[in-house]
Amino acid sequence: MKFAERFDHSAIERSLNNVNTNGASHHGYSFEAWVKLALGFTNEDGTPFVGKHRDTFDIPADVVARNPIIPNSLQGNWSIKSVKRGASIGLGMASSQYSSWAKEGIVQCTAVYDWGREWNKELCHFSITKVEPSEKFWGNISEDTIRKIDPMQNKHLDIYETKRMAKQVNRNRTGTIGLRNISRINDEGYETRNLQSYMNFNDYYKLVA
Repeated sequence: MKFAERFDHSAIERSLNNVNTNGASHHGYSFEAWVKLALGFTNEDGTPFVGKHRDTFDIPADVVARNPIIPNSLQGNWSIKSVKRGASIGLGMASSQYSSWAKEGIVQCTAVYDWGREWNKELCHFSITKVEPSEKFWGNISEDTIRKIDPMQNKHLDIYETKRMAKQVNRNRTGTIGLRNISRINDEGYETRNLQSYMNFNDYYKLVA
């Protein structure tokens, strides 16, 4: 039996519809928290593993490795995703995701949902899948390309220029992973800089279904 088939889908659906997050942009946090508790991931001292918002991975490989119920086939860094059917999939910061997809591989723990009655999320698919690494995911987007247009690494360029550069790279990409520059300048002139990687739903679903 596949590892993911052990899970109660009704419990997963309840986590997606947590009353504290339902309908919010970060509703996936309740599903992520449920996965960590349901599988019993821990810190080195045995306390429940929570992680931090800015961690590179939702569950780092060292946390996975000390969990005795996780099979060898699912070892490595984990990414936990709550995804609306048909929507593009945010993979994380491009600079930190390149090696995972091109060189190391990454485990995707995925809940795909659709909207049902009264704006409740209905679970369509749940899986835990190790995605084997391949440079084909990135196609003609290299680490050097990412470095050159990453707004965090090129603060001498204004945000509008880095956005233009990212759009040009994305327009000509040959792989399934694309880039999104979501940098912003607010009304007070404060800058936030971020270059994200993403994948279209159909391409992602083929990997995890």
